[in-house]
Amino acid sequence: MSGHNKWSQIKYKKAITDSRKGKVYSKLSVQISLAAKKGVDPDLNSELRQVIDKAREAGMAKENIERAVKRGSGQDGKQLEEISYEAYGPFGIAIIIDVITDNRNRAISDIKSLLNKFGGKLADSGGVSYLFEKKAVIKLIGNEEKWQLAAIEAGAEDIEELDGDLLIYVAPSDFQDVKNKLSARGGQIESAEIRWQPKEAIELPDDKRQRVIELLKD
Repeated sequence: MSGHNKWSQIKYKKAITDSRKGKVYSKLSVQISLAAKKGVDPDLNSELRQVIDKAREAGMAKENIERAVKRGSGQDGKQLEEISYEAYGPFGIAIIIDVITDNRNRAISDIKSLLNKFGGKLADSGGVSYLFEKKAVIKLIGNEEKWQLAAIEAGAEDIEELDGDLLIYVAPSDFQDVKNKLSARGGQIESAEIRWQPKEAIELPDDKRQRVIELLKD
């Protein structure tokens, strides 16, 4: 009986790992498709090359990478579009959801279902977007003073230390330029993205914060 329980635990842990990998691959696939809209040749499209390298490091299969490139370029006959939705999550928190989809109706249906599951709902256009601003965020490995100075010289608007690394906030228009300058000076960039940044953050109790995290993970 104990052997059966042990096998059940192994299968359960494997299912969790596979689920997490699936979410990572799904996110990478979207990033590849989005980058491929600007050109399918990684030698001419540095953004595509970077995300493909990231996908390979994560163990994403070659055929899945190629499929994502074709999807982004429209070679598979489907046209991707980017849509932003505004919503209220649990406890009234404001959320902006950026979606890349080839089926607008399916996307809105999935979003409504997920929000309902956690007690949220869609907001009217402009209902929450004024609470955010778009920022480019670069995570640089290490927080030595030389990298803080390098980030400022490269054009950073703000810098934050996080677990021994640096989060560098940049205007979206300066994103690529700052990335290139930091890389040229030998900086190790762990991640870089343009995202919605709240103008003002609020603290939630642990139980409520966990509920919000569960929604965002899904």
